[in-house]
Amino acid sequence: MSGQATLDKDVVTPYGPVDTGRRIMLPHLVLKTWRTVLWVALIAVLIGAAGATVRLLPWLVAGDVPGAVSLAFFETLVLASAEVGLVIALPVGCGIEVVRWGHDGVGATLRTLGVGPLRQASHVASVALVLGALTVAVSFRSAAVAASPGHLSNTLLEAAGDEACASGRALRVPLVQAVWLCSQGVPRLVGWLPPRGPPSVAWTASRARFTSSLDRIDLDHVTWVNGPSTVIRARHVVITGFLPWLVPASVSSSLRAVASGLSACLAALATAWALLRWPTPSRARALLVAAAGTLGFLLIGGFLLHHLGWSGLPPVALLAAGGPLALAWATRFPWLPATGPGGTKHPAGNSATGTRVDG
Repeated sequence: MSGQATLDKDVVTPYGPVDTGRRIMLPHLVLKTWRTVLWVALIAVLIGAAGATVRLLPWLVAGDVPGAVSLAFFETLVLASAEVGLVIALPVGCGIEVVRWGHDGVGATLRTLGVGPLRQASHVASVALVLGALTVAVSFRSAAVAASPGHLSNTLLEAAGDEACASGRALRVPLVQAVWLCSQGVPRLVGWLPPRGPPSVAWTASRARFTSSLDRIDLDHVTWVNGPSTVIRARHVVITGFLPWLVPASVSSSLRAVASGLSACLAALATAWALLRWPTPSRARALLVAAAGTLGFLLIGGFLLHHLGWSGLPPVALLAAGGPLALAWATRFPWLPATGPGGTKHPAGNSATGTRVDG
């Protein structure tokens, strides 16, 4: 009887070995989750940077594109890749780590100590909140560039203009379809219309600047050349529809940033709880569950935010959280036993709260 009483006391005492095990194991799991999520985020960002480098290769090998212009465009591409990478990395990293809990037996051990799937998943909240805040910051910066494409074009113009006379050679400005020349120590921008196809009109200007929405370009001290005998000079010229195929993003920067961070957080928490509630030994299934919410946001979220504005946040949140839950439930294994403060509950009619020790 003394052995029975002592072991039962150890199980139910809040300050006994059970409580000590919880205090040791749960922070350790949080640290491991941090490590896995950061590794996945790093890999995602590096993949995005590699893709940006491949897209930038024609500029890098071209001798008439200055390095400052390539760097400015590369930063924009990496920023957009980092935004998508963080949105994906948070739920995927949590899903991979939760599967490891099952492989290592940590999840089952915590359930015997009364820490059920919901409570285990709640300890991922600190990781989700911090990485979600970082996702909001990166997404806001990336969305600001998408909402004001003229800012990028002006950056490319200025970077090439500053280097034109210093290098002593013609420097091309990609995307803008213009070239900087140095005339008597003064840089001059040379362009043509239409921007695509055979040019019919050439022009030069001492200064050029796009509006933020890229719907027009302002030129100073302009010279127009249309044929060998037609030359027109003007102090200031405004050209509208210069790049009509580029339009600003239809979703505000703040809305896109909040939606991205919220979706990443909810998808991560839903993934952690779903894989703890319906565990799986398959990492492929865990990755599918983790990606379900993110894919829903990436595929449909933009459409909802564009048409509903801030009212589209609830359905976007539902997509992010509902995707992992629905997929995990549809491919679930048998339900786990329910847990309570004293550990795994026994079937009805058995009121034992500890393990019996005979003898």
